Amino acid sequence: MKKLILALLVLPLFTAKAQQIEYAIFSDTRIISSQSVESNFKGEGTFIISHRFGDIYQNGPESILYNFFGFDGGANMRIGLDYGINDWIMVGGGRSGFNKTYDAFFKMKMLSQQTGDRNIPVSVSFYTDASFISDTTNALLDSFFVDRFSYSYQLLIARKFSDIFSMQLMPTLIHRNLVATREE
Repeated sequence: MKKLILALLVLPLFTAKAQQIEYAIFSDTRIISSQSVESNFKGEGTFIISHRFGDIYQNGPESILYNFFGFDGGANMRIGLDYGINDWIMVGGGRSGFNKTYDAFFKMKMLSQQTGDRNIPVSVSFYTDASFISDTTNALLDSFFVDRFSYSYQLLIARKFSDIFSMQLMPTLIHRNLVATREE
């Protein structure tokens, strides 16, 4: 009996370490108006209504109450649907009121933060988005159809430091088919 107890106490010292994948670096697929490294699970859809307020502070401190903390300003809304193809690929699309813009995106989780035999200190996702301005009243966009498109690319790099603190870096490249000046 003593040998059995000794074996049960010593055996865990010689077993292989299991992978400990860090889940829920962020509690949602978005951080305010930006994407996070998180994705929907396979078959999970999310219907999103986003709202951005107008300027809070325009012409001095009195404008804060005059614009009622941004509620009276030019607000922008977006309605969208996100869907998890599998646990590491998410697609989605939507429409914004600003310039009557339609968008579609693709997000792929490339690495997951984990400890153990395979220590990976960060989670990494790739995000790309294509947008189309459908507003025909914009005279600047009357030249060519392709001028209405823009594209963005992001590499989302995040780390969960503790249960209450996570941080994400988001290097971004934006390409607009038509810009107002040569400097852009």
